[in-house]
Amino acid sequence: MAPASQPNMPPGTDLEPPLNGDDKADHEQEAINREALFNEHRRTERLRNIWAVCVYALLVLAAVVVFITIFAVAWHYLAPDGWAWLEPEQLSAVRTFLFSGAVTGAAGWLGAYLRNRL
Repeated sequence: MAPASQPNMPPGTDLEPPLNGDDKADHEQEAINREALFNEHRRTERLRNIWAVCVYALLVLAAVVVFITIFAVAWHYLAPDGWAWLEPEQLSAVRTFLFSGAVTGAAGWLGAYLRNRL
């Protein structure tokens, strides 16, 4: 009967302490591993912060566009007819866009993202 084969384990994963008793090398390796984990965490946090800034900028841009659109629609209803620059069909298209479910859904998604992030 053949002996049980040992799986190939990466170095440093054996469960027994080293036989040579070299604790200094173990501490150095542990410090290197800890520093690598810290660097990875810092890179991940930088990436998350970049995404948060991009989403925040997108949210601000969307809010500005929506407020400008609301102002334009209100202007066309409140100002005299001679001051209006949109045709009735264009005004209808703007209203349809403004009150569509896509705009509401996108605003809800961005708001939920910011609420979870902050």
